[in-house]
Amino acid sequence: MQSFFAWRHYDPKTLATVFAGVVLTAMFLFITYNCYSQIVLGLRGQQATATCTHYKTKTSRASSGRTTTITYYVRFSTADGKMIESSLGDSSLKLAVNDNVPILYDPQRPTRICRDSFVGVWGYPIFFGALGLVLAWGVWKGAKLREIDRRTARE
Repeated sequence: MQSFFAWRHYDPKTLATVFAGVVLTAMFLFITYNCYSQIVLGLRGQQATATCTHYKTKTSRASSGRTTTITYYVRFSTADGKMIESSLGDSSLKLAVNDNVPILYDPQRPTRICRDSFVGVWGYPIFFGALGLVLAWGVWKGAKLREIDRRTARE
């Protein structure tokens, strides 16, 4: 049985460009999927004030040193009066027990919350969306330049 690529010869630059494009597209789609909940939360989120009940600190070693992650556990009341407990992993927060923090929660899934601020809601989707678009443009531009180089070499 012949190789899949046997019917046509591809130069390594084209294969590298296609591979980079596929990898970057997959990364873009993965990040977009993960940011989807943030986008939904920003669009249909309900405002509430949550109270920090306790927090957990986790320290791990990284190549650049130690990294500390704090997860805050909060309690809040929904619009229909239900008490909900959830966690909030916002690295820019500095809360103590019984401190209040404004949040947005998803009425369909009240345990899905984020801090009620522009960066808290839209920061990650905007950053990763813009990064994905810039990378996709770069791959497209690189493929076009390689096509032009290939046409020029034939002439």
